Amino acid sequence: MLLKTYSSIIPIALSSALTAMANGFLASYLPSRMGINAIDPSRTSDFVAAFAIGMLCSCLFSAQIVKRVGHIRAFSVFACLSGIGALLLPTLESYAAWIVIRFINGYCGNSIFLVAQGWLNDQTESKYRGQILTTFYIIYLIGLGGGAYSVTFFDLDSLQPFMFATALYMLSVFPVALTKLPAPPPPMVTKIMIGRLWQMSPVALIGCFIGGATAMTMQGLGAVIGQKIGLDYTQIGFMMAIAQAGNLMQFPLGYLSDKVDRRYVLFICGTGLSIFGFIFGNLDANSFLFLVITIAFFIGLGEATLTIALANANDRADPDEYTSIAGTASLSWCLGAILGPIFGSFTIGTMGPKGISLFFVIISASFTIFTLWRCLKRETVSEEDHGDFYAAPAEIATSEVYMTEDSEEIQDAKS
Repeated sequence: MLLKTYSSIIPIALSSALTAMANGFLASYLPSRMGINAIDPSRTSDFVAAFAIGMLCSCLFSAQIVKRVGHIRAFSVFACLSGIGALLLPTLESYAAWIVIRFINGYCGNSIFLVAQGWLNDQTESKYRGQILTTFYIIYLIGLGGGAYSVTFFDLDSLQPFMFATALYMLSVFPVALTKLPAPPPPMVTKIMIGRLWQMSPVALIGCFIGGATAMTMQGLGAVIGQKIGLDYTQIGFMMAIAQAGNLMQFPLGYLSDKVDRRYVLFICGTGLSIFGFIFGNLDANSFLFLVITIAFFIGLGEATLTIALANANDRADPDEYTSIAGTASLSWCLGAILGPIFGSFTIGTMGPKGISLFFVIISASFTIFTLWRCLKRETVSEEDHGDFYAAPAEIATSEVYMTEDSEEIQDAKS
C-alpha cells in the first residue's frame, strides 16, 4: 500500500521539484546578473523582499484561485506565469520591472507548493503522511540545491540562464497536467489570528518571524555576500547548493522536540543561530569550505526554528484552529522574510559582511533570551497535547492553509 502511495505522488513531487530547481537557480543567478545590468547588487534585498511579499500575498489570496478553477489548472497557471516572468527578466532589464517580476515569482512559486502540499495531504493516508512529506521534502531540497548549482554551467551575460529557468517552469506543468490522480476538493480560506497565536505561544509567533528573518535573508543575500568577500560565481553556486543540506538538521532537532519541551529546542536553535551568525562574519574566501558549512548550519537552524515554532503552536491549539494557526505563522514568517533582507542589506552597505553578521547575532540572541524567559515563566504542554513533528521548508510547513473541508488533516495535523 505504501509503494502504491509513493507511485501515486510522483507527478506532484516531480512538478514541484522542477519549480524548486527554477527558483533555486534564479535566486543564485540574479545577484550576479545585476552587476551586468548596472543594478547595484546591494539592492538585492529589494528583490528578496518583493519575492517574500509575493509569498505573503499567495498565502492570503491564492486559495481563492484554486477554489475557483481547481488544483490542476491553478498549478498550470502559476507555473506558466513564473516562466513568463523569467523570460521577461532579460527583456525588461530595469529595477522597477525586476521588482514586479520577482513579486510574481514569489506569489506563483509559493502557490505552487501550497497546491502540491494540499494535494499530497488529500492523496495520502494519515499513517503514511509523515513518510510521504519527508520524501517530498528531500525531493524539494534536491531540486532547490540542484538549481543553485546549475548556475555554474552557464555564461552569466547570455540569455541561456533565463531560457533554462523558463524551460524548468514550463516542464513542471506536464507531470501534473497528465496525471490521472483525482483533484482534491476546493481548499478552505483561512483567517489570520495574530492575537490568538500570541496568546497561545508568543515564542511560536516570534520564532516564525526569526525563521524568516534569518534563513530567508541568508538565502537571498548569500550570493551578494559571496561577491563582496571575493568568491566567483562558480563558488557562489556551489555554496548556495550545498547550503541547502543544512535543512536536514530539522530531522534530529524535530525528533528532539518531540521528546522535550519544544521551547528548549527553540532555545538551542536561537543559540546556534547566534554562534554561526557570529562565525560567519569572520570568514572570507580563504575559508571557503568552513564558510559553506557555516551557512548550511545557519540556514538549517533558521528553517528548523520555523517548523518547531509552528509545532509548538499546534500543541497549544484546538483542532479547529490549525488552519488559522498555519496562516498566521506564514504571515509572521513572511514579515521576517521581508524585513530581514532589508535591514541585512542596510548593514552590508554600511559595515560590510561583518554588518550582517552583527544583525544576525542581535536578532538571534534576542530571540534566545526571550525564549528562555518564557520557559521560566510558563510550564510546558501536557504529554497528550504534544503532537508529532515533521520537517518541511517554509512553503510546506505553513501549507495547512490549503486544507480541504473533508481532509484528515484536521484530525492529525498536530505536527
